[in-house]
This record gives sequence, C-alpha cells and structure tokens, in this order.
Amino acid sequence: MKGKQSITVFVSFCFFLSLMALTLIPVTASASSGKPIVLKFAHQNPPKGRTTVKVIDAFIKKVEEVTKGKVKIVVYPAQSLIKAKEMVTGIETGIADMAWTPLGYFTGRFPLTTVTELPFMSLRSAANNGAVLQELYETLPEVQKEYRSMKMLFLHSSDGYHIATSKKTVRNLNDIKGLKLRIMGAYPINASKRLGLSPLFMPMPAVYEAAEKGVLDGAALPWAAVATFNLQEVFPYWTDVDLWSAQFMVFMNRDKWNSLPQDVQKAITSISGMNAAKWGSNAGWGPGVQDEVIAKVKKAGRKLEKISLDPGELEKWKKIAGEPVWDEWVKEMNKKGLPGQKVLDATQRLMKKYE
Repeated sequence: MKGKQSITVFVSFCFFLSLMALTLIPVTASASSGKPIVLKFAHQNPPKGRTTVKVIDAFIKKVEEVTKGKVKIVVYPAQSLIKAKEMVTGIETGIADMAWTPLGYFTGRFPLTTVTELPFMSLRSAANNGAVLQELYETLPEVQKEYRSMKMLFLHSSDGYHIATSKKTVRNLNDIKGLKLRIMGAYPINASKRLGLSPLFMPMPAVYEAAEKGVLDGAALPWAAVATFNLQEVFPYWTDVDLWSAQFMVFMNRDKWNSLPQDVQKAITSISGMNAAKWGSNAGWGPGVQDEVIAKVKKAGRKLEKISLDPGELEKWKKIAGEPVWDEWVKEMNKKGLPGQKVLDATQRLMKKYE
C-alpha cells in the first residue's frame, strides 16, 4: 500500500513539474526571441519643435543606441497620449512608460524642487542651472522623496526667462502693470503679482492661439519655447531680463523600470543623471537658441525688437519680487514640515559652485 502511495506521489510530482515547464516555456521563448522591449514615450511638444528634436528625440536615440536594439521607443508627441497637466499621473498609472515634462505644471506636487524656480535665482547658463537642479536631487534625500513614485532618469533646466510681448514694450514697472502674461509656476506667479502683472497660467501649446486672440499680452519665456512654438510670430518685442528658469524631467513608470533586464537598466543609467542634466539643459536652452530665432525672424521678414530695462530698474524688481518671495517660500516649506532653509542654503551654495 505504501509503495502504491509513493508511486502516486511521484507521478503527481512529475505532473506538477511538467505543468511548470509548460508555463515557463513561453516566457523563456519570449526573452530569447530577440524582439525589442517596446516603451511608450509621451510629451507635450510638437513633433518638429526645437526641444523635441534637440532633447527628447536625441535622448530617445541615445537609449536605443546604448541598449543595442534591445529597446524600441514609440513616441507620442503633442499631448496625443497624455495631456500636459496629466503627464505625471499618466506615467504613474502606466498610460505611457516614459515622459518628458515641465515641472511647473504640477503646483504643490514637488514643493522642495520649486526652490529652483524662485524669482531672480537662476544662473545665465542653462547647463549650470541643470547641474544645480540635478545635484540637489542627488544629494538631498528630502528632494529625492518627492519623486519616490517614479523612476527619475534626469532633471534639467532652461536658461533665464525674458518677457515677450505682442504690442506694449516693457522697460519699467509702470509698463508692466496690468499686463496679462502667461506665467508658469507658483512662485513666478507670486512674483508677477508683486510686480503688478496679471499672470495667466496655461500650457505652452495654448500660448500661440491665446496671443493671437488677444487673451494674452505676452509671456515670460525661455528662447527655446519661442523657437519650439514659433512664438516670435505673435510676440515681436522682448525685454532683456532674466526673471527665473524652468525645470524639466525625463522619467519612467517605476514598475516598468523594475521589469527591465539589468543590462538594459545599466545602459540607460549610463546616459542619465548629471551628464544628461548638463547635456539636456545645454542642448535645449543653451547658447545659440536666440540666434536661431533671430535668423528665422529675418528670413520671414518679421520684426523682433530687443527692449532693455531702464537703469536701476532690475534692482527695484529684485527688492519687490525677489528676496521677499524667497522668505515666503522658506516659511511655507516650514509649515509643511519640510526643511526649506536647508534646501535654500544648499541651492545657493550650488549656484556659487556652478556660477
């Protein structure tokens, strides 16, 4: 009797092993089939826009190259898969696997990171701004915690924002009062109100039409945004002042990242981080963008007039809308139980480091 039971147990065990083998065969075959891993990449920019070509498409090409064909990225530009203001939740929920997005659309979501968008607290060089932002992320656990729901590949930054206007030129505080300008980010909006502006928040793809219809008098812009969305066609005047900078990120769905083979993860990591932060900032918002826009304007026979602030005007603006906003930011972070002063001090040290 015991012998028969032993035979039955042995046969059952063999049957179980056979089922397990059958279950694993498709997985093994799929892994060794040579087919690339397909990742969906979403962003807001037009397919041929400058930032698209210089940063997003260029990084995608890098990923495909370093993974040696193991990864194929399908791109969904111009909000075709995820709306601009839903990009973070779209990646978190797996609508797409990867994305590029400005951080300024997500007020309150990344509070400590907003230190880098404070008024009059950015460097002239986009690459240096990007290095400050990336190093804040890499060295401060409190900042890293803001991105724990995703896989961060790299952060990067723009150069300084100038004022672009459709009809009225801006040389002083009197000129700026009451103007309806597109402003992105909670603290730039705060600073704008202090200067007497009427800030309007809207995604960059909506700015051109809003300016055409007279909904906007102008916008605070980096040159790359002008180039990407052809905003020189609706804003023929620009005031040469560095107000603040914008921040961006390239990131992934965390579960999708964790599902990638280790060699693929290692390859993507090799082109991410600090080197990517400097590269992406410089490629998208570095020297030469302004020259490209001016050349395009001349070729089209249009006007693009540079306006300078009146002497002593910038100092007035900083006293009204610079340091007071920094102090408010620290107090607001403290109320949230976040180390505002620590992060502000670290940012200022990094600005001196990369200046």
